[in-house]
Amino acid sequence: MFSPRTPAKTKSTPLGPPVSQLRSSTNRSRNVTPRRGLRNQSALASQSFHGPQVIEETQQHRIETLGLTLPVLITEALTLSDRSTTEITACIDPSGWAWLVGGRKLFVWRYKPSGSSRSGGACKELTLPPSDLAHSAERVCLIPSPIEGQPAACVAVSPEGVVRYWPNIAFEASTAEISAELQGEECARVINFQPYGCLLATTTSSLLLLEPAVGQASIRCKALKSSQGIFSGISRRMSSFIFGASIIETNGAPLQTIVAAPEDEYDDDEEGEDRRSFYVLSGNHLNKWQVPSIGPEKLLYQMDADRVFKELLAKQVWDQDSVQLPQLDTWLLDFQLNSDGIVMLGAGVNAEVDNSLYYALVFLETKNDAPPTVQEFILLDYVQKYSEETEGQTLSYRLLLPTPRSNTAFIYNSTSILMLQDRSALDKMDLRTSGDCLLGAGRSDGLAVFFSNTHGIFSVSPPRPEPSVLDESNNQGVSLSRTELSTMALNMSRTVDLTDSSDNKAMLKNAFIASISGEMDKAQSLVEELRDLGQGPASSDIQGSELDTIIASVSKDLVDDFPNADPRWAESGLQDSSSSTVSVIIVQQLKDKQVAHDLFVTFLKNFGLWNQLGCVTSIHGNVMPTSLLLCEHVEKLEAAIGLRELHAEHNKLVDHCINSVVKARQQFVPDTLLPQDLFYREVSRVPEILPVLVSREKELLATDQHSHVVVSLVMAVNSLLEAMLHLALQYRQSSASKYAEDNRVMPEYVPWSATPEVRDAITQQINLSLQQGIPEARETDVQGLLYQNIVGLADILMDGYASQIQSLDPGASANSSIRRDKLEKEFQKKRHSLIIPLLEHKQYDRAASLAEKYEDFEMLMRICDATDNQDRLQRYRTQYADKGFAQFLFNWYMKEGKRSHLLAQPVTQSDELSKFLDGDNVKYLSWLHEIKRGNYTGAHYALADLAKNETNFLSKKKTLLSLSKLAALASEGSDDNLADNIEVINEELDLVLHQELLPSHTVEGVGMDPDNMRVLKPQELIELYVSDANTDANELDVKKALDLLRHVDRDDDGLDFDTLKLHIWSRAILMDSWEEDPNDTDPLNSNRDKVFFKTVNLVYIDGDLEFLLPDLPVLMASPELAELSKQPHFKFLMRGGYEQIRSTLEQVD
Repeated sequence: MFSPRTPAKTKSTPLGPPVSQLRSSTNRSRNVTPRRGLRNQSALASQSFHGPQVIEETQQHRIETLGLTLPVLITEALTLSDRSTTEITACIDPSGWAWLVGGRKLFVWRYKPSGSSRSGGACKELTLPPSDLAHSAERVCLIPSPIEGQPAACVAVSPEGVVRYWPNIAFEASTAEISAELQGEECARVINFQPYGCLLATTTSSLLLLEPAVGQASIRCKALKSSQGIFSGISRRMSSFIFGASIIETNGAPLQTIVAAPEDEYDDDEEGEDRRSFYVLSGNHLNKWQVPSIGPEKLLYQMDADRVFKELLAKQVWDQDSVQLPQLDTWLLDFQLNSDGIVMLGAGVNAEVDNSLYYALVFLETKNDAPPTVQEFILLDYVQKYSEETEGQTLSYRLLLPTPRSNTAFIYNSTSILMLQDRSALDKMDLRTSGDCLLGAGRSDGLAVFFSNTHGIFSVSPPRPEPSVLDESNNQGVSLSRTELSTMALNMSRTVDLTDSSDNKAMLKNAFIASISGEMDKAQSLVEELRDLGQGPASSDIQGSELDTIIASVSKDLVDDFPNADPRWAESGLQDSSSSTVSVIIVQQLKDKQVAHDLFVTFLKNFGLWNQLGCVTSIHGNVMPTSLLLCEHVEKLEAAIGLRELHAEHNKLVDHCINSVVKARQQFVPDTLLPQDLFYREVSRVPEILPVLVSREKELLATDQHSHVVVSLVMAVNSLLEAMLHLALQYRQSSASKYAEDNRVMPEYVPWSATPEVRDAITQQINLSLQQGIPEARETDVQGLLYQNIVGLADILMDGYASQIQSLDPGASANSSIRRDKLEKEFQKKRHSLIIPLLEHKQYDRAASLAEKYEDFEMLMRICDATDNQDRLQRYRTQYADKGFAQFLFNWYMKEGKRSHLLAQPVTQSDELSKFLDGDNVKYLSWLHEIKRGNYTGAHYALADLAKNETNFLSKKKTLLSLSKLAALASEGSDDNLADNIEVINEELDLVLHQELLPSHTVEGVGMDPDNMRVLKPQELIELYVSDANTDANELDVKKALDLLRHVDRDDDGLDFDTLKLHIWSRAILMDSWEEDPNDTDPLNSNRDKVFFKTVNLVYIDGDLEFLLPDLPVLMASPELAELSKQPHFKFLMRGGYEQIRSTLEQVD
């Protein structure tokens, strides 16, 4: 229920997008728009006091508008305020006053007329006390004047406790202001407590009495306390074992609700003392207070309500005592007073079993001022899943009783309304319109009243008793009397005589006619004979039965019926002797057919045939649910009415097209009739004129025409198409619940307005408007009308796609899933092609209206970017938060190269952005975001990760490592890994330094740019230091190569550490000549000049000799020294050198 595309029965629904009923022939098409803002204003403005309008009526509930038209100030506050920064709340008072709070603005108005006046008077705008916290309507108390028709007084309190009093709201400058001295506590609620003033309760259950002076700008504040000698007075009352035996101080406990008892509670009391009581639900306890006219206030009793609720819930749900359920958590949410005492709303979850959150009502009976006793416990047939993340939403429900004696209770929060009837039947209504919510609730004239964010004030109540078929016909707003309906039944009955026919179709018609005529027994008897025809379609079967075919045929006969009352048809010889219309005027004939068809649907439902409907083949050749085919017949009636009402305005064009359609059908036109008579009679084929209209338009535009003729022609066809299709779509949406299907598997639903012929006609018309209409239009207002026509037609076109896609269940079958995917791609392509021209013509608001409704995030982003409207962008983020808009937004910024926009996101979206920047493709930006929001630890890890994966540019890796180290040093976190991470970074920077120290000629020798090197692995650096490419290699280069060994990954299976070490030393040996010098008298002394032994000396100085120097046999066995090892002189020098090394080491030891 209340889906945006399936509003209910009539004009609009407060829990779905409203649809205005536009019947004027000249403005019909111009007022069609999918814009939420316009629709919302229409819904708010549609409320009037000329009697409530039924918004929706089902078998479970009835929703009606209530009260006077909302003042302009209120509609502006609801539609223009920025909800991301301004919290809006409202209250509805039984006295007929209502008030709304947004920011520091307080709006007060009458939603019901006062006395004989039918006007609510002007809305007063008052200024609330300054506050750093958000104001709320619950902190405002309106005091109605005892003199009818006079302005009220008002008390408003800021969260910090600043009290502002207006003795007369008509004079907003006359105020009194005091401080309630809350001592750091926060004001939660202010309620009317006449004749004593107003009660103020803080969030921690402190209580104060505000005493305004009537008619004077003066107000006093008094704290209410329970310590003034009251224990002796209540000890007797607190002796109950069930409710405890001692008073518990409630100050500091969270406040749930404060409710004033009726003023006449003590009227029958013999004591004769003026006093009034009130109740407070605070923490786990329910307290009753009494304030006398003379003397101190009294705390009459205190009840451990939570313990009572917990015991009742445990027994009802788990059949155990609460002491046996240590994991049972309960919450007392709200309470109200009824004629017997108290009704309390609570919730509970037993985490030991599962996370199911149960809701229940406890009815407590009160007598005098004694503690209440349990009268009844009702577990609601409503369970939610509990989690700490959703606790705020699941525990936000409030309770509302329309009257103290009402057998209906309402449980509601900002998005849902639950109605409990007769303490058993529960009906749940959800607000599904995007951005909609309940701002407040109350009661008025015995009704539960709610204030919707987008639709103003409306009431919800149980449905009224269902009238008879004939009575329902007279409630349709059609000018048919009961006598005319009887005549209609007589006309229809002339051709069907059951005694002479066994035809099932005739039998169904007779049953229908009998129901209209009031012969219910006869109708029931005939229906029983037909019922077997509908036995058959299983829940998974999309094929219909013979009953479906018969019902569809009768429905078609009704809309295609001949106008029996028109004598011209009698002379033509074409008419059927039955008729469902009693008028000679074409438009009235069409409306009479609507009544007849509505009676037929009611007949099917009342006699149990509706639930047996399956599927049937439509006139277009596709299989569809029979109920939707019946709806389609009425949609075509609406389209015919729309065309007929504009026929006279564009008679030349329409007559020509009707003649073409009738000629194409090869229908004979009698002398007594006109082609339009034949055309409007056969309603089921009325859509055939749509492509003909566009075709005729193209023919005329192909000729040389003046600019104003071109514009007039295009606008005429626009208005005709839009009037027909919009009225049909409007009926489909507003009657969705009437023709709703059950949960059976159904075939793909293709509305007649979404058939290829109609889609093609709409597309061509939009293109003609863009290509020929707008360029020829000189006036701005004319261009605006054309653009609005385009929006209306595009809306109709895309709605057809949406309905078609919605009918395909991707889980039904593989083919269904494939078909849905294909259709969605087609829809996205069409959606783009329809919106982009509006964007190119800078029609941003009109483009946004379509993009918002059909969730084209690409277009929404382009609109926000083109207009640089950050407020709109943030609204979209909130509006489409559960549909991945934030992810799309981030991806769009990346795709468009707008990285600065990405990083400039508000702080409130920082967590979403952090999650997005964790992706591999955008991780390089994550550290900037973390720095911006002060998360230096997160920036450190992000930079370290980027540095680890950087392999292309050495300079970039160095920068990332340096920044990562700097972020770690700047972090104030207590992460134990930071110190270890800094050590790792230092090692990485050391590796970078080794690469930077490579000789330039060596780097160039391997084809790299020394200023733009890629990141080399440690083994690659080792090779460059000791290879032939390093023509000037010396012992320092060899030492660097050896130092690089500590960066080598020893766990790398493709790398042998000892082999690499041996390679370095072998290359050091080969850097010198080892030929014998005949003139050398001390060969071993020449070792001092060898690179090998110079390197040994450097390694020895660092203390790594034993670890890095290989044994002589291992070194001599190196494959790289195979030839050199055969030379005796080389062997001599190496052995001598190793002996000197051992000798030196022994001396040190």
